[in-house]
Amino acid sequence: MAAKPRQIVHTEPPSWVWKSIPPKGLKALDEYKYTGQDLSILVRLFLRDFWNSCMVFIPDTIAPNTITAIGFIFLLSNHIISILWCGLGTTGATCELPPPFFLWFAFSVFFYQVMDNLDGKQARKTGSSSALGELFDHGCDSLYMLLIAYPVSCAIGWSGTQAFFVLCAAVSVFYASHWEEYHTNNLILGEICNPTEGQIGCIVLFIFAYFKGPAWWGATTLGSLFSLPDFLGGSISLRVIGLYALPFLLLFTLADNAHSLWKWSKEKKFPFEKTLPPLMPLLIHLFFMVLWVLSSRINVPETQFMHLVHFHGLMFSYLCDRLMIARITHEVVSPWNNVIILTVLGSVNAILGLVNEVYVLPFASLVMLAIFLYYGVSVTFQLSHYLDIHVFQLGWPKH
Repeated sequence: MAAKPRQIVHTEPPSWVWKSIPPKGLKALDEYKYTGQDLSILVRLFLRDFWNSCMVFIPDTIAPNTITAIGFIFLLSNHIISILWCGLGTTGATCELPPPFFLWFAFSVFFYQVMDNLDGKQARKTGSSSALGELFDHGCDSLYMLLIAYPVSCAIGWSGTQAFFVLCAAVSVFYASHWEEYHTNNLILGEICNPTEGQIGCIVLFIFAYFKGPAWWGATTLGSLFSLPDFLGGSISLRVIGLYALPFLLLFTLADNAHSLWKWSKEKKFPFEKTLPPLMPLLIHLFFMVLWVLSSRINVPETQFMHLVHFHGLMFSYLCDRLMIARITHEVVSPWNNVIILTVLGSVNAILGLVNEVYVLPFASLVMLAIFLYYGVSVTFQLSHYLDIHVFQLGWPKH
């Protein structure tokens, strides 16, 4: 005799929760189904088999979100170590990290990658896949660039300004993949600039930094490697090549997302211009963020780099999380999000000098952190209460 399906009891979250998802959006969770494709070359060659073999070490009693959280803590440790050693006012070009730190960075990114791929396998194995699990997983992923920005800039010796513009390109690609998914309901991770390859690249970078030191990237030129004359680029250092090559590859991936969405719009006979509004919040933020950086009277990328990374990274993650939640709850994404007013006011102040700029970015970062945490915790409570599931353990709540 077949077992009866579980009776889901929709309960109300605590009164302090920000109920950002309307009842209609919560109802859409009943139709939730995740679809995605990972076209990574390394995954197809050997990583998928490796991850599958790692599943033997995961107990059946551990919840997928717990696996995600453990991996995220390792990634977070990189950022915390960098802050404690270097402080908030340094950049990758001015702070010298001890070589063993880079080995830890490499291991923690590797461990995060493994756990990030085991959580979904555990969810399918235990029959606990849910919209909350996807959002928790991808929400942690959206913080990857924030948490890896400083360790990477230290490993290669980028200045604050250089690292900032690379970060802008990186977050744009991550957002664009979810912009495409918002319309197609299918997350496709391509062969070029796949997150997996990006993480492997970070691991290799950290290992090189351990053995060679960050200065090696600036001292090593194309000429010294391939005996090229200066007029053929022989004097260009690997640090500079990375500075321009990485954003180029990322923007190529961004163009690929746009092209895929354009083809989808043709197939569905859906005007391509109507796919653009969900992209606007990030573009507006980036425009005013770049304006802020270029207009800064105290050169914030060099004097307040960590605050810049915090504010910029948290804003991006918040906007991306809103986009992901809108897809799952079948909501329309507005071209404007009120939280972007922080970026607009910061850029206006940088131009007009109304308030001492030394205090503006640290204050904006704290405000953004408060908004991000309140929103993230609230969404987690809303979803767990509606879906009648625990966040960090298997089994069902008792009523």
